[in-house]
Amino acid sequence: MARVDGVVCFVDMVPSSTCDPYVASVVRMGMTAADAHTISVVSETVHMQRLADHVKAGEWEPALKAYEVLPAALQLEQPVLLLRLAAASRVGGQALVDAVAAIRLGVTEPLCASLLAIDPQFTARDYRGVLDSVDALDVAVGGDPLLDMLRISSLDGLGQAEQAREAAARFEKNFPTIPLAQ
Repeated sequence: MARVDGVVCFVDMVPSSTCDPYVASVVRMGMTAADAHTISVVSETVHMQRLADHVKAGEWEPALKAYEVLPAALQLEQPVLLLRLAAASRVGGQALVDAVAAIRLGVTEPLCASLLAIDPQFTARDYRGVLDSVDALDVAVGGDPLLDMLRISSLDGLGQAEQAREAAARFEKNFPTIPLAQ
C-alpha cells in the first residue's frame, strides 16, 4: 500500500481484476478500511488475522469477539463472513442464527448462501434452518438424494416422525436404488 498524491492506493504486481476472488476481496477490504480515514489498515489486518487465528485454533468465542471489533464494511466481506460462520457453527444458538443471516445478506447468490448454511445448521441441530436451506436448494436443482436425506434427518431431529416417514417414502420412490438405513 502506498500514498499517491495523498490518496491511499494498493500497489501490487498483479492487478486485482486478474486475481482470484479471495485476493480481490482482501484488496477491497483494505481499500474500504483506507477510505474510512479513521481506521488504520494495519490495525484492521491485525484484527482479521486474530479472527483467522482463533478459528484455526478452535477458539470459537474469541473468534466471534474478534469479528465484532471489525468495521461494518469488513464484517460483510465474504472471507470474513465464512470465518464468522465457522466459529458460530460451533457456538450455536443466536450466534449461528446471526451468522447465517449475515451470510444470506452478504453472499450475492442466495443458493450459495443456503448451501453454505446447511452444514453449520445441521451441526448445531438447527433443523428448522436446515429445512429452509434444503427447500431453497431443492427447488433450484429439482430433487437430490442428499437433500432428501438431510430433510428426513431434520424432520426426525424436530420430532416430526410422520413427516420424516413420508419424506422417506418419497425418497424411496424417487431413488429406489439408494438404500435407506432403517
